[in-house]
Amino acid sequence: VYYDHYWVSTMIYYMLVWYPPLNFAKLIEDVTSKSYDYGTYVGPGFSWGDLFVSYGSSDGVTLPPPVQSLYLLMVNMVLFAILTWYLENILPGERGAPSAPWFFLTKEYWGIPRTTEPTQVYGPLVREYENSTSI
Repeated sequence: VYYDHYWVSTMIYYMLVWYPPLNFAKLIEDVTSKSYDYGTYVGPGFSWGDLFVSYGSSDGVTLPPPVQSLYLLMVNMVLFAILTWYLENILPGERGAPSAPWFFLTKEYWGIPRTTEPTQVYGPLVREYENSTSI
């Protein structure tokens, strides 16, 4: 997926960036490539500074740093949370009828009541016995 010279692979990369398992697998692969234990050989370990280091592969392709995968995972999390909230409101479910697709643009959704016509004001209230003469 990480090729520098082909527009098709670049297009595929930008499509797969929104697929969270790809970002997670890339991040895990970056960490394990520096901290693996294979028989008698032990890797140098992964430190916080390695998050910002780009890696080159054997065929001359420069891979993005691991922090890019971490940031993309966070962006994916926010985008999928917003998508879940939206679809939960517009698709019918157990709670009843679905909302309109523009539900988030209405005042009622945000708790702002609709303004109604003002009622006719007739003046101050006067008690009956105040106007009558008492004995």
